[in-house]
Amino acid sequence: MIEEDKEITRLMHADIEGIEAPRSKFLDVDQAMRTGRRQRWYGPTAGAAVLVAALAVGVAVVPGQLRNEPARNGGTNMVAAGGYTVLAAESSGLASLPQAPAAIDPMGLYLRFGWLPDGYDHRQYQAGFVPGRTGSVAYLSADQDRDANSPRGNFSVTLYPRGVTPDAPQRDDRSRGTELDATAAKSVNDNAASWIIYSDGEGQETFLRWRYAPNGWAQLRFMGKDPSLDVKATAHKIASSMELSTSEKVPLPVRVASLLSIGFQPVNVSISDSVRSPRSWYASVTLSPRIDPAQPLTNTVDISVSPYKEEKDRTEKEKLAPAPNTIIDGQPAYRFPLRGPATTVRVGRSGGALVEVTSNFSASIAPHPTGTLMMYRRLELVDNPVDWSSHLKG
Repeated sequence: MIEEDKEITRLMHADIEGIEAPRSKFLDVDQAMRTGRRQRWYGPTAGAAVLVAALAVGVAVVPGQLRNEPARNGGTNMVAAGGYTVLAAESSGLASLPQAPAAIDPMGLYLRFGWLPDGYDHRQYQAGFVPGRTGSVAYLSADQDRDANSPRGNFSVTLYPRGVTPDAPQRDDRSRGTELDATAAKSVNDNAASWIIYSDGEGQETFLRWRYAPNGWAQLRFMGKDPSLDVKATAHKIASSMELSTSEKVPLPVRVASLLSIGFQPVNVSISDSVRSPRSWYASVTLSPRIDPAQPLTNTVDISVSPYKEEKDRTEKEKLAPAPNTIIDGQPAYRFPLRGPATTVRVGRSGGALVEVTSNFSASIAPHPTGTLMMYRRLELVDNPVDWSSHLKG
């Protein structure tokens, strides 16, 4: 099992904060035109007149530019309005959607990379309530497949639902920074964009935020070191080539419809894979009989599937996993506890896949009447799961 995903499994039991109130750094032109209210700006009279004219044709004010200074690092769609700078905000083409989804469906596939620099071969996709993120989001990342002692870089893109502004990243100490500055960036396929600086930065990090829909935001983050890249140019190219969708579902090696039919709800779906390494995928689905919006990653059932590996092919960390202690449906398995209702069931299936089901119910919550073992038996794997390939390899 990939180490990063083990860490995610541990983190999935942490409390997640509620969704912050939407806060737009752009003037809502549509609302202003609907209500007919005057927008009062303090600045040169000529500049204000040009700004009003700009609003009339449907543009948005650049974040952080409501002051008497020109925008920095602007793109070709920027319009000077006296001492202000405005950006065309109409979405079109890649990196865009006509409308942002009202909520993120954990089973939905919202993001695909259209382009990445060479070497960023380890990919991960998550949707729903994601550890370290506020609220429900879609998340896609790409890491360099390099030796642990080599400099490594990571690009990640987070897509937020309708009306939610990207939050500051969660730091190692679990605190969140604050937004320090927003500088106008070249538009992302005609979508207004900004470079964002947050407090308490961890090493080298770059953030590019863009409006992928009139009421939706996405944010790209680069972390780490990659001396071969012009990070800002690369980040902009990645963002501009993102393929967005609200109609696709995440392909999975396991079917959970029978659990959904008895009242479970999806909380999170996670897929990871390496482009260059065969049979390196890992897939997990987190379900809950009732989702607590304040703590969505509590009282859940985690289902994970990965290719079964012989002892000689396992990583050192994988070798630390408990050895089989029983037989389930004719297959070597690990069950904990061995007597009484199980909370963990891990079975090496004959189809070449390792399936694990873990119940995470607090002491104050009665175990689900279906039981962990029965949940496992309700799962259905795809044909020949060992040969299954994730969408991340495409």
